[in-house]
Amino acid sequence: MDIALKLPDELQQAIFQSINVSIQTAIKQVKQHDNCPEYMTKAEAAKYLHVSAPTLTHGLRMGLPFP
Repeated sequence: MDIALKLPDELQQAIFQSINVSIQTAIKQVKQHDNCPEYMTKAEAAKYLHVSAPTLTHGLRMGLPFP
């Protein structure tokens, strides 16, 4: 059973911005504390992030940041 929830555009944008800032901060922290390779294939990135390749692709299409 799916439930649709329509949020006002301003709230959606605020949530997206908050998530975006959190992801950018996490990326910076990982780069500072981890020997993360500079370049990865999508499959390698998905494995590194513990998500499926389609989830990674969907996130990138939604505009989630990547370094």
